[in-house]
Amino acid sequence: MLFGCNESIRFEQPQPSDVSELSKIPKSLRGTYQEDDSIFLRIDKKSITEYTSGAFEEGPEQAAKDISEEEDWVFKDSTSDGFTAYLKDEGMRVKVKYDKKTGEGSFELSDLKFSIGPKNVIKSNYGVYYVNIYRKQDTAWILRKLVLKGKKLTTYKVSKPSDIIELEAITGVSRHIQVSGDYEGWMIDPTPEVLDQLFEKYGKKVKEYTRIK
Repeated sequence: MLFGCNESIRFEQPQPSDVSELSKIPKSLRGTYQEDDSIFLRIDKKSITEYTSGAFEEGPEQAAKDISEEEDWVFKDSTSDGFTAYLKDEGMRVKVKYDKKTGEGSFELSDLKFSIGPKNVIKSNYGVYYVNIYRKQDTAWILRKLVLKGKKLTTYKVSKPSDIIELEAITGVSRHIQVSGDYEGWMIDPTPEVLDQLFEKYGKKVKEYTRIK
């Protein structure tokens, strides 16, 4: 996932801490990117959305039944030719269309990953972009570094080292948190210099996309 729920490293404030936040996503980053044949990333001036599309042969009634069994979806604009459904508070939407003549259907599933807001922050430093998403449940931010080279967009995160003592030695301060159930994580507040060290030492590529427009 571009952004996950169970992030082992979280931040006490948006990163880098010495860089001002942007009011809009820079034009140089906006566009449509492709990960594989069916997964795309759309970046506009305020948001980042991942979406996928595909085909199916069943009617819209069965498709709606299949979707409603998985999550708490809200259905809108339902007709015999299709429907739109939204997942409450998750920023997800699925749009289904069905052609009665051919018996073929298609869907597009969109997942809002990031939207600039009071606490969701994007920063830019020397041509590198830092997307900070606020998690209310533990009052912290998860972080992705976005690097655009030519048409290649690569996203990185700071992964948890096997030796947590080493992380404490680098950051100076780390705070253990219980993220979800038995899942453990660490809250850190690095200086800009230390943040660079963390990405250099523990940076992990999350996803890579190719710009198509």
